[in-house]
Amino acid sequence: LLSTCGIIHKNLILVTDEDRDAYSADTASSVKQNIATNGYVLNAVVNIGIAGTNTNLGMKIAAGGIDSIIYKIDGSAVEGYSQYPRNGEDYKTYVSSFVTTHADYSELVVGTNGAIWNINSLRDSSLASSFADAFVAVKVEEISQGTGGPSGGGPEIAPPGP
Repeated sequence: LLSTCGIIHKNLILVTDEDRDAYSADTASSVKQNIATNGYVLNAVVNIGIAGTNTNLGMKIAAGGIDSIIYKIDGSAVEGYSQYPRNGEDYKTYVSSFVTTHADYSELVVGTNGAIWNINSLRDSSLASSFADAFVAVKVEEISQGTGGPSGGGPEIAPPGP
């Protein structure tokens, strides 16, 4: 496969509505480092709420957790969703979580090319199609930009320039 394609993009998709029962900051840090060291891009679909509405489907969070890009349902957009930045504010102040979801999962994507997604949007039958469209489009964008895998990927939200 590698000889035919020339590159294999490594993606890890975690879907859970549970927080971890046994949390350790050292374990979370180690898991995040192992994901990066092995060239994977993590997208976690977990039990969070983004800025008080399920129409906010997912988000990428910059290093430090202060700036983010939120994917929101937008009926006027061709894709059915749009992106909007939320800068200068710690994401934990406007993203709600079930018990320890932030510490357990959100922190794993902070400062990476991965994203955190709202499982509650996926559960809502009126939003599930838009969720799927946004999720797939973001994954395609990540792959087409060469984030993750042996061709690149790093701790920045934006892919490396030409």
